[in-house]
Amino acid sequence: MSSVSIQKSVPRATHARALLSGGLGVFASLLAIGWALFGYNLPSAVDVNSSQSQNLMLLQVGLAFITLVGSGLMLATYTAPGGTVNILGSLGTFIIGVYYSSGLADAARADHLTSLPLHFSSFYTGTVSIPTDRIVSTLLVVPVFPIAALLLNKRGRRTRDLSLEPENRVQLNVLASPCRLTPGRCRVHSCP
Repeated sequence: MSSVSIQKSVPRATHARALLSGGLGVFASLLAIGWALFGYNLPSAVDVNSSQSQNLMLLQVGLAFITLVGSGLMLATYTAPGGTVNILGSLGTFIIGVYYSSGLADAARADHLTSLPLHFSSFYTGTVSIPTDRIVSTLLVVPVFPIAALLLNKRGRRTRDLSLEPENRVQLNVLASPCRLTPGRCRVHSCP
């Protein structure tokens, strides 16, 4: 008599926290791409010469796409690598935001500007003026910190693979010939 172990086919359980973290990560990554596009155009919109700030925003776009992949891993219930990518993306977003805003503030001071006048669209005719000494805090509080906080949300718990648990294994005893069973008791084969 030989013994064969067969595993039950148990679908991999998805965890609600992993789905929530992945969804928030996708949202934050898309916000980071929007912030990078806004930040890339900001120096030229306010007539400030700051090539370092534009290069940092190009780096932010790349980092946002990497965190988008990490959020996709979270949605696919690969929480450990997805959470690691999102945590590193959050820290990178914050560091890039600090360098970007301080570089923009230094460039505005070098051009002897007292404030940055922002015109949002042709439909909204008012301007928002950010004082030069408050550029760093304003740009960190409004776009950078919320994006970093969304990426740094609690990552989902690891899901257990239920098919490897001992209670989900079925033990089958297989005889050398199924017809050696007593007639009438074999339900798999028709015994003579």
